[in-house]
Amino acid sequence: AELEEQLHTRVAELSIAQSRRLALARILMHESWLLILDEPFSGLDEKCQRQMIRMLEDLDNSQRAVLVTSTRLDELVGICDRIAVMEDGRLSAFVPTAEVLQSISAGRQETEETALKGSQEKEYEDTIELEPTEE
Repeated sequence: AELEEQLHTRVAELSIAQSRRLALARILMHESWLLILDEPFSGLDEKCQRQMIRMLEDLDNSQRAVLVTSTRLDELVGICDRIAVMEDGRLSAFVPTAEVLQSISAGRQETEETALKGSQEKEYEDTIELEPTEE
């Protein structure tokens, strides 16, 4: 609907969000089985990101494969079934999103446990009583 209001506006004059939606609409017209979207959320405010996510979720039922590149994992978690990780130009992992989330959760818990243990050790060190020295 918002793009319809811009029917007579030059593409160069559209906002980033509008131009991204227009690009996605143009891609969808071709009914390709594979869509490749490079950093589709870059430069979008939170509201526009949510709109783009809804559009991508709608594609989930269209029997199309969608490849989304992003440097931000949080952008991919809600919309991707699987996550591929590239390191030094090579594919290092291709796993279900749930596994990535479990790994992050386990790492976060381990970090919190290590931090807690460290703070408890520090507390213990602070409460050690020193034996009086002989004068």
